[in-house]
Amino acid sequence: MSGASTTIARWLIETGWQVTLLVALVLLAEAVLGRILTPRWRFGLWLLVVARLAIPWSPELDAGLLRWRVDSVTRPIPAWVEPPTSRRTADPTPPRGGTVAPRGDGAALSPLRSSPSLPDRASPPAEPRRAFDPTALVVGAWLAGLLALLGRDLLREIRFRRRLGNAAPTRNEALLALVEEGRRAVGLRVPVETLETDLVGAPAVFGVRRPRLLVPPAIAASLSDEALRPIVLHELFHVRHRDVAANLVLAVLRAVHWFHPLVHLALRRLVDARESVRDWQALSRSAGRSPRRYAETLLKLASPPSAVALGIGPRGRDLRRRILMITAFDRLSKRAPLAAAAGAALVASLGWITFTQAAPPAVLPELGGRPAGEDGLRRVECERETPPPPWRAPMERKLDATVDVDLRDVTFEEAIRFVREATALNVVVEEDVLGEFGDAEVTLVAEDLRARDLLTIACRAVADADLGFALADGVV
Repeated sequence: MSGASTTIARWLIETGWQVTLLVALVLLAEAVLGRILTPRWRFGLWLLVVARLAIPWSPELDAGLLRWRVDSVTRPIPAWVEPPTSRRTADPTPPRGGTVAPRGDGAALSPLRSSPSLPDRASPPAEPRRAFDPTALVVGAWLAGLLALLGRDLLREIRFRRRLGNAAPTRNEALLALVEEGRRAVGLRVPVETLETDLVGAPAVFGVRRPRLLVPPAIAASLSDEALRPIVLHELFHVRHRDVAANLVLAVLRAVHWFHPLVHLALRRLVDARESVRDWQALSRSAGRSPRRYAETLLKLASPPSAVALGIGPRGRDLRRRILMITAFDRLSKRAPLAAAAGAALVASLGWITFTQAAPPAVLPELGGRPAGEDGLRRVECERETPPPPWRAPMERKLDATVDVDLRDVTFEEAIRFVREATALNVVVEEDVLGEFGDAEVTLVAEDLRARDLLTIACRAVADADLGFALADGVV
């Protein structure tokens, strides 16, 4: 469970700071360009934030601006983890029945055949087990909040459907004619049933598969056909764009990120921008449109929004923003090209930030004492860096020590013995390598040569051989 808890916690933290940054950028864009941005582009900006919530993954590109993963950093390959190469590498694990020669005893090279007790390669130290994992407790609290909110929304849906079963279809012929006219105007092919119910204080739509227009019983008597037409069009545009189904997705995202206040702000501003988009669509399809009269109608219908149905009657700051966007319909429509250019630039820029992340830089690992340039660039991404084993540091010091070498026409076996004695390293030679190349003649002459370079040169000095060395558990 701890692994799953850590993964969930990391994802929630990453998504949280990403949303914080994106919400700040969108709010800044609205503050700077608010006078020229149309509702459609405002909706597009907030839709990017919601998309970041819904899509947990983004591709890594060299041109990406941000590194979304806070725990994924690029590190060199640890020196004790040898990457695969085409060069033959001496296996530090000896055959059964061999012994390890003592350091610097000058014995014949045959005792260098290694012991079966040595492991095949060094293993990172195991992490200590903890009795209490606070991450699991935090994830448990998050899951409890998620289930509580989803359960609350489900109960509201069930209760609303049960109470809506008593609603009767409207008999108002003028209202039915407006709905049918509006359905043709918005290009809606599915039928929409119109019900009169006191469950809503203003017209609203409900239902995903079978959309229904809910209206208060006295709506037709209190509003003229001219005032009611854009209201009906507004609701039918909700049906056409499947906004009721979209609200279900938003409810799930709100429940998943219930602890993050900026997520609630982003979802509320998205719905607000969507309502303004539907207002503009309704005005654009209304004959003899009058934004001012439509705004006055909204003020009359202002009521608390339903927790389930998608209605037109907002209150408070949401209503104020909608009224301002409605009254700016004529002014912003004249600046449509400028608004389109600014909105497209903003959406493209924030979209690039949202859906891409910077690729980790390439690293040059050190492979067996050789510069990594010989094997080209490699990119290594590590979730966690394991601390080096305790034998690593003293061995590195011995490998970096310098020695003078003057070996002329000696055997490979004698050269390896000299390396072991001069560097105080416990050098183990694979038995088949020793049998095949032990008598090969080599010549090594150098001053102030590092031990690691001496080992590399000794392996390469054997003609027609493809030898190398590896490090494991204090043994070369």
